[in-house]
Amino acid sequence: MPMLMNPSPDNELYQARSFLRIGHCIYCPNMDRKPLSDEHIVPYSLGGVDILRAASCTDCSKITSYLEGYCGRFVFNEYRYIAGSPSYRQRPSTLPIHVWRQAKASKLYLPHPISIPVEDYPHELSLPHLPLPGIINDLPPQASYSRSMQMSRWKFPGRVGEMYTPITPGPFRNEFKADVFARELAKIAHSAAVATHGLSKLNWLLPDIILGKQKDHLPYLIGSDQIAYRPSPNALHQIIFWLKRRKDDGLVVAQIRLYANLQSTNNIGTPIYVVAVATAPLS
Repeated sequence: MPMLMNPSPDNELYQARSFLRIGHCIYCPNMDRKPLSDEHIVPYSLGGVDILRAASCTDCSKITSYLEGYCGRFVFNEYRYIAGSPSYRQRPSTLPIHVWRQAKASKLYLPHPISIPVEDYPHELSLPHLPLPGIINDLPPQASYSRSMQMSRWKFPGRVGEMYTPITPGPFRNEFKADVFARELAKIAHSAAVATHGLSKLNWLLPDIILGKQKDHLPYLIGSDQIAYRPSPNALHQIIFWLKRRKDDGLVVAQIRLYANLQSTNNIGTPIYVVAVATAPLS
């Protein structure tokens, strides 16, 4: 079933949907851990406001907060501000950047820090194309993601070039951490499945991956569709579940599309990520 997460960035000031109160952690088997915090399905920093109440213990919340923080700061970064995503902190009206300016005395061009309005800020969003999860095609587990994975990039030139020419390149990013990004996709898929199907009906595949206890074979369960799709203008994020029937059981699969409404000049939208969430009896 589809879950359209916040159909518009102006969705009545991000009115949240609260799903069932869980009452124990959805990630670890310790049923007695207290206190419990609410868990966002899609990170709040990416515009997600759908919530599972009392669903994460303190230890697990620290881990999922790290995953969400990495995606917010190093993957989506400035695009969150351009997209108008909410923030626990006050949203900045300006962002810092270095530009080249010609010194009056030496006539040399020197880097100079300035702050410019968010809407004028030049930036780039890069999202990885992962292989289709091996479990979907009954392939053997693969140890890790390739370092030479393909990335889709969206460039937002802003208006700084009209004021200062040329501009310096954006800040260098750390090497993309595919395993951390994949664990965040697993966290989104798992929490959305709990909200949709309840906690006790399925044999869950992802908690140890989310918590970092299982570090190998992430590509076996987490990947992306190999087809490029057009944007979905009426959905900020999309999560869709489907069932793959196998010989002895069914495989519950989530399709996740973050910033599904992101437009591009070639009309190609963001990747659709595919995550094997759980197994279930067919009867």
